[in-house]
Amino acid sequence: MSNKNSDQESHRTHVAALTALCAFSKPLDILQSDLEPFGWDHEEELVVLTRQHVAALLTGWSTGQLNSDALAAWAEAVEAREDIGREPDDEALLNDDLFELSSPEINGVLTMGRAQEMIAALAD
Repeated sequence: MSNKNSDQESHRTHVAALTALCAFSKPLDILQSDLEPFGWDHEEELVVLTRQHVAALLTGWSTGQLNSDALAAWAEAVEAREDIGREPDDEALLNDDLFELSSPEINGVLTMGRAQEMIAALAD
């Protein structure tokens, strides 16, 4: 029984850490440390990234609460995790946004205009 409780606690800890990553509610190095015991490769999605998560971070960037490097690092961290799903009807949009944000060396530096376009598309 204690092994089952331990597994349940581990699952709750994993989900809580993924939820915090989606919301970027802690510094990225702490989030990555919290997630380290669980690895990257998973067969099931434990949490879902939403349009609201990405829009909130883009809004934070556009108001100066988040810098470009932090936004890119967050997007890269989320993009790589197989245990974070995407809203089913918005999977392509969210994946495209994560790729664009995580790869400024390929896609160009995020501009205020582009951030506003992305926020608008996420609000539709």
